[in-house]
Amino acid sequence: MRELKNEKGVTLIELLAVLVILSIILLLTATVLITSMKTTTRASGDQRLQQEANLIVETIRNEYLSKEGLKKIEINITENGLEMIDKVISTGYEYQFCENEANKQEIYKTTENDFCLEIKNSNGRHYTIETKFSKLY
Repeated sequence: MRELKNEKGVTLIELLAVLVILSIILLLTATVLITSMKTTTRASGDQRLQQEANLIVETIRNEYLSKEGLKKIEINITENGLEMIDKVISTGYEYQFCENEANKQEIYKTTENDFCLEIKNSNGRHYTIETKFSKLY
């Protein structure tokens, strides 16, 4: 009878088992990375929409609170973007006023005004601005 020698090395079964385990680990890691990248991109786009909304509201608010100028502010949706008093205040998005189908909204400086605007980016994500403009006299 022959004695079995202690041979160094791995068998084909052991090698296949290690490859299967590594493949599962790599697949799970790739899935987590892809999901986190998509989530980060979506969150970044949402944040840009919110920042654009803040810019729009602050620009309108500054004009609304200014003592000089017109008694009403006209905000228009044009092919150039969102305009106020012949000045573009936002571009690069799709805009729609919430309560009317018109491309124009007027804000009177002497009364309380509801303002609602939806901003949509090229990925279909949207953000809705809902606020009031009013002065305390």
